[in-house]
Amino acid sequence: MIDMHHKITSYKGPFRENVEAFRKADLVDLSMGKISFGIKQQFIEENYRRFPLRGFHFTILSAFFRHIVKHPLNPLPMMKK
Repeated sequence: MIDMHHKITSYKGPFRENVEAFRKADLVDLSMGKISFGIKQQFIEENYRRFPLRGFHFTILSAFFRHIVKHPLNPLPMMKK
């Protein structure tokens, strides 16, 4: 599950329901609710109030750009699977 939850496309292997739930939740979090998979925006906003991001997206973007600079021809792992 941990290995496949960053996958961009749907996961179709063992434990599909669990992996897909985790993958979708991660994508909702990463997109700051712009991708919601039908989850009400009010619920997403309430969760961000209860659990503030505190630099999460800055950290992710920093790591993303560092990787691109160091390895321009080597895609991120979630793009390979």
